[in-house]
Amino acid sequence: MSNHHNKQEWQVIGKTVRGSSHVRNNLPNQDAMGWWPDSKKGHSLILVVADGHGSSKSFRSDQGSRLAVNSAKQTLQDFLTEISKTDLVQNLASIKQIAELDLPKELIKNWKSEVQKNFSEHPFTDEEWIKLKNQEGIQQREQVEKNPFIAYGTTLLSIVVTDFFILYIQLGDGDILCVDEQGRTERPLRLDKRFLGNQTTSLCLPDAWKEFQVRLVPYPERMPELVLASTDGYSNSFRTEEDFIKIGKDYWEMTYSNNLIELENQLENFLKSASEQGSGDDITLGIIKRLHQNKSNNLCHNQVINQE
Repeated sequence: MSNHHNKQEWQVIGKTVRGSSHVRNNLPNQDAMGWWPDSKKGHSLILVVADGHGSSKSFRSDQGSRLAVNSAKQTLQDFLTEISKTDLVQNLASIKQIAELDLPKELIKNWKSEVQKNFSEHPFTDEEWIKLKNQEGIQQREQVEKNPFIAYGTTLLSIVVTDFFILYIQLGDGDILCVDEQGRTERPLRLDKRFLGNQTTSLCLPDAWKEFQVRLVPYPERMPELVLASTDGYSNSFRTEEDFIKIGKDYWEMTYSNNLIELENQLENFLKSASEQGSGDDITLGIIKRLHQNKSNNLCHNQVINQE
């Protein structure tokens, strides 16, 4: 690797809470979240968030989201290991191409491999089939039999921060926000209008790799203070997009008035309150914080499955 880069340290915190409607209906938390390294701090850091679908035919989506998080973490670690063998400054264009073209296929392939292993070890039960038939009818069973991955359907959000760049990856609904050192908040990826209501793209769909949004942002072009990744249960708890975007500045202010561990301890109450007063859905929020600030850097830019 070239030595011409900014040594930058990051820290991640986060919480996932079971939605108030899931508590009432005795449903599991279908969200999942994970990070690397386990210390939650480093010059390279990975955050992954997944949201299992709430539809009856995605009856193992809580397992699917956990498998998505675990497999994505490993896939992205492998990606970092591979690119560490190159001079990043000289090969950033090649790395960008790998991220955009190869990573989506790898993420899907590795998730499907883990799902297939799970399904082979734990075939669908009579109880699961009966419940699906009673809720949706025989046609939905036929769909799942043809494509068992539907039962594990999930979205995926991933963020990779390094000394050289930030990589944003998204499949399906959910939200990634970037916050600069003045608290200004923007989305690094476009907001997909198809996800209004209860629809989203999914890891379980054929050719899902074509639906990924991937963006690699090199330094020092744009380096945020905070990056937030949340499942759609959070944004759906707000009346408008403008109201939701305000959480960026709110959390930016809290990172200055609290240390990150104190903030993390408060997150569960914040998210539970949002679910109870808003969407009723599971809510997961991960926050990546830049620890070593560089005041010269600016803000980062700006087939469908039925979930319910």
